Amino acid sequence: MKKVVTDVDQLKPGMRVSLFFGENNVNNKTVHIRAIVDDEVFVICQWSSRKGCYQYSCEDRSFYAMCLKEPKFKFTITREGE
Repeated sequence: MKKVVTDVDQLKPGMRVSLFFGENNVNNKTVHIRAIVDDEVFVICQWSSRKGCYQYSCEDRSFYAMCLKEPKFKFTITREGE
């Protein structure tokens, strides 16, 4: 069952989260949270169909906190973590 994220503290390693920024928005994506470093940096990976592999990157906690304050953005947990 999908659960809507309302607070950045809900995000845990092992979760798969769908990030929805708007209809037909190229930034919509599904990310896997692999780790959280010093409670500030999220290590994420996402599948790149163009390259045929997972791509890893680091996102700052403040990015997710800022996006969650915007009512039109919706993050849903599609798989629970630890």
